[in-house]
Amino acid sequence: SWCYAGLMTSLGKEYPIYGLQARGIAKRETLPETLDEMAADYIRHIRSIQPAGPYRLLGWSLGGNVVHAIATQLQEQGEDISLLVMLDAYPNHFLPIQDAPDEQEALIALLALGGYDPDSLDGEPLELSNAIEILRRDGSALASLDESAIMNLKETYVNSVRILSAYKPKTYHGNLLFFRSTVIPEWFDPIEPESWLPYLNGEIEQHDIDCRHKDLCQPEPLGEIGRILAEKLAVLK
Repeated sequence: SWCYAGLMTSLGKEYPIYGLQARGIAKRETLPETLDEMAADYIRHIRSIQPAGPYRLLGWSLGGNVVHAIATQLQEQGEDISLLVMLDAYPNHFLPIQDAPDEQEALIALLALGGYDPDSLDGEPLELSNAIEILRRDGSALASLDESAIMNLKETYVNSVRILSAYKPKTYHGNLLFFRSTVIPEWFDPIEPESWLPYLNGEIEQHDIDCRHKDLCQPEPLGEIGRILAEKLAVLK
């Protein structure tokens, strides 16, 4: 959940931010078998801080699918969702994912998480040892983690992709605030936010952000996102 910390600058102290981090990163533990199970686990944590709605939810990438699942479960429990926000997240069947990534794909994703651009790799086979070496050599934010924590990150990623590939979204009743990355790699077929319409009983408000998907939570894009969020939150008071 570290990636969302930059929103504190834009939103200020008036709006506390609670980050939900996937199980299995800080320590080895049982990972969720389904995305709905992950969402239900997150809801238990959310209710420990805020027992009742209205709730405001935001998620990036896989996290967008998770907050959609959280929102639909909370609505089934009779709760109100006042704001649902996605940062460049799309339903799983539009994504080029397998049941679970192989070792190479998982390590490339780990490097991307650490701020290293996988596009600049020289094509040499990756192993965990040299992936860690790259992260530490380039001063990644993950460089301070020990090898076991980095391994946990990789395993959590593999499990998250697996459960996302099997997830079938339900219908969310409400509007969606969507931030779309406009810098798209040549190998990736563009996906439109309207792909959520079959799972949404409401409207989509789209804002385009001039950056790559992986850079949405970098300071400049997140600053732009935060300013728009602050305007929305001011209206919701």
